[in-house]
Amino acid sequence: FGVNFEGNWFDGSTPPDNSLAISNNGYIVSTMNSNIEYYNTSGTLLYTSSFDDFFNDASLTSSIYDPVVLYDSGADRFFMVVLHGTTPSTSKVLTCFSKTNNPLDGWWVYYLTGDPTSNNLWFDYPKIGVSNNPFYC
Repeated sequence: FGVNFEGNWFDGSTPPDNSLAISNNGYIVSTMNSNIEYYNTSGTLLYTSSFDDFFNDASLTSSIYDPVVLYDSGADRFFMVVLHGTTPSTSKVLTCFSKTNNPLDGWWVYYLTGDPTSNNLWFDYPKIGVSNNPFYC
């Protein structure tokens, strides 16, 4: 404690919808609607990327937004959900699990449909939680 540093900047293009998680080893993952950043507890910026570059997937052609990140201390990993698309046909839930407790080691990314019941709806405003095994979104 006692460390003060400037964090993830709001670029003004969308609502910030910021989220933050800190691992037991002191890695910090900070997200906003437009980007993701990693820091250490000294405030050193370790990584910064737009979500377009982070996912680097040409099939993601709609907006990417509403990131939520948490640290699962039981699994010793970060878990992040980011939304894609604002129509039933484009809506996806991008689920991301860090490969280790260090987000610099990479992420496993899975795409879930944002309209799982085919009710002509799209996913919005995610919240996430974990227990010993499953995750909830």
